[in-house]
Amino acid sequence: MTPKSDVSIIVGIALLFVFFLSLWTLLIRYENKIKKYLKKILIFHQKLQDQKFFLTGLFKFFHIKLPPTWIFGLPLILGSLIFIISSWIFGSIAEDIVSGDPLTLLDTYLNKWFFSRTSHSTTEIMIFISELASFNTVIIVYLILLLFLAWKKFWYDLLFLSLSIPGGMFLVHMMKVVFQRPRPPLHQFFISSLDHSFPSGHAMNATLLYGIMAIFAMQIIKIWRWQVFVVLFSILLICLVALSRVYLGYHYLSDTLASIAIGAAWLSLCFMTTTALQQMDSRE
Repeated sequence: MTPKSDVSIIVGIALLFVFFLSLWTLLIRYENKIKKYLKKILIFHQKLQDQKFFLTGLFKFFHIKLPPTWIFGLPLILGSLIFIISSWIFGSIAEDIVSGDPLTLLDTYLNKWFFSRTSHSTTEIMIFISELASFNTVIIVYLILLLFLAWKKFWYDLLFLSLSIPGGMFLVHMMKVVFQRPRPPLHQFFISSLDHSFPSGHAMNATLLYGIMAIFAMQIIKIWRWQVFVVLFSILLICLVALSRVYLGYHYLSDTLASIAIGAAWLSLCFMTTTALQQMDSRE
């Protein structure tokens, strides 16, 4: 591999950092305008809650303890949007893979492109990034968070965590069994033929772990600039893990994109479920 090829990948990663730093700066600069639009959304949300009267009788008929206001609550509205959009993206990617659409040609091209530009130094960096979402890393962080939330008696946060990570890992494993997509032909390390490619377990792990940590951090941090930083940094970590898996040849690009999509969908579903249970418990 030529030094020039190595530099192209390093420059690409550096540009990714620059993009996220620029986006962070931009969101801080327009903080007042963004909050103004968010205020309008909250006003519209309040108008929706005022229309709850027609749901009250329906809830009583089916013996539903969930307050009607929650149907128009922000957790359900935002969670539903994320769930629907992410599920649609995953479904589109899965359909393209099954039918052999042009996305698979892009997968093959990128697999060859990265393989022809590998170097020892870049590979070491990518291995380190990939380990940020390995099974061992996720389990260790999961257990630490589990013990902390149990110690603080944050039972609904603990339930959210317990549903998201173990459930998400099981979900991605079942999808690998269902789709049985072979690993890319060009890769740097030995890969068992029994281990399938679609979707990416590491990308799923990163989406779940760093998504959850961003949600928890948002509940603690009250300053706008650091709230934005936490969210963007979590997204950056997820993107870097996905990139590392493609670079190392463990996955195609579509594997990682599909995992991020289904991870976001699963995370939003778990969040909505635990929020609903918390609302129901508060009514009793």
